[in-house]
Amino acid sequence: MKVCAVVVTYNRKTMLEGCIRALLGQTYSDFDIFIVDNGSNDGTKEFIAPYISERIKYFNTGFNIGGSGGFYYGIKEACKNNYEWIWIMDDDVIPTETALEELINALENVTK
Repeated sequence: MKVCAVVVTYNRKTMLEGCIRALLGQTYSDFDIFIVDNGSNDGTKEFIAPYISERIKYFNTGFNIGGSGGFYYGIKEACKNNYEWIWIMDDDVIPTETALEELINALENVTK
């Protein structure tokens, strides 16, 4: 199952750090993370640089297109990369460590 978490941020790198740590601590770990930065000017790009990897991608929209614009951008990128499921959240979301596992389990029960 190909899953992507899309996180939209704007000038809240401290909150973003907590969100990323919570995502990386998920018990279900077979998913990627797309960080969509709405043109932050607080050093978010420099902050996120050490996290960028095969699993974590960074996109900068160039300016603040709002939450819905950021989600549109991230979902569009995820669709281009053929993800089956997209988990969207703002940068201030701190999911419990089993959140994605529970979502996947519920999905499997619904689709049986």
